Amino acid sequence: SFLAVRFHSIMLASAILLLIFSTVLQAKTVKYSGEWFDVMIPSDFTIKPSLNNGSTDTVISAFFISPDQKVAFYIFAPQWSGDPVDIKLKPGVEKEISRTSKRNGGNQITWFSYKNIKTGYTRAYQQTENEEGTSLTIIGIEYDNESAYEKYKNQYLAFKKSLVQYAD
Repeated sequence: SFLAVRFHSIMLASAILLLIFSTVLQAKTVKYSGEWFDVMIPSDFTIKPSLNNGSTDTVISAFFISPDQKVAFYIFAPQWSGDPVDIKLKPGVEKEISRTSKRNGGNQITWFSYKNIKTGYTRAYQQTENEEGTSLTIIGIEYDNESAYEKYKNQYLAFKKSLVQYAD
């Protein structure tokens, strides 16, 4: 019975260490800076800059791709407003599956999702625009399937929460 208690203590300690170790691995992030924003991204994601501001090489939108390439996080955060042409609906390939909006203070927040008609690949975004229409931010996630979404959901929520925007 002493050996059984000792064995259970060792197993419990091992499980706790494994949990701590895996949490530390998942929590590793690095700061990515665009022209007018910073976000924290998982350190093992690949950075794919997308749009610049039209006059310089500074980034106003980017994709951050998971190591297994089943998920991508997205940010569009220009200084003011802009046109996120890199995430436009692809007619004939995708369909819009949801769109809802609400006012929050002086902002209009819109959530919208597109789904590939053949593959089921889903893109879901949250767009925040001020009531004057002079400031626009879009943050989102793209994923192959629900299990891929679930696998990266917590990292995505941390990514969303980490967004810091700058103005001049």
